[in-house]
Amino acid sequence: MDSWFFSLEQDVLADGSVDASDSAELMTRTDTLMEAQLTNISKTAPAFSAVLRTYRRALAEGDNMLAEGLISWLAGQPNIAASVKRAASIKGELDHFGAANFLIGLLTILRDSGFPGLYLVPFSHSRVKKTPSPPEQKKKHPARVMPLS
Repeated sequence: MDSWFFSLEQDVLADGSVDASDSAELMTRTDTLMEAQLTNISKTAPAFSAVLRTYRRALAEGDNMLAEGLISWLAGQPNIAASVKRAASIKGELDHFGAANFLIGLLTILRDSGFPGLYLVPFSHSRVKKTPSPPEQKKKHPARVMPLS
């Protein structure tokens, strides 16, 4: 996330209309650029966008506890303080539907940060939970890597 914010700031500074020492103007212009980038993400994952906005504000205000709580919520941690969720106007936990939509946002951020894509390595849930699997699935299959970009 921080790499993405840094990339946005560099894009703002690159046009030469903002002085790097004017932190208030740099923050305002970077927020404007961030909102433009989040427009498409907000349509499918509004909570992801809300968390990013609040995370950026928390970092700017030096509220590291809030920033860490927000990143924990994005990572799917189950026990997040209600005050953290309230600060970003989010409710509940991140479920599998939200996670799928967040993947779109994450790919956008990775692309804008200069990363070429993301590799996902699916795993068998039954193997993780050590539950018995049907005999036809007992053969060990190599992990399949799926590039996303």
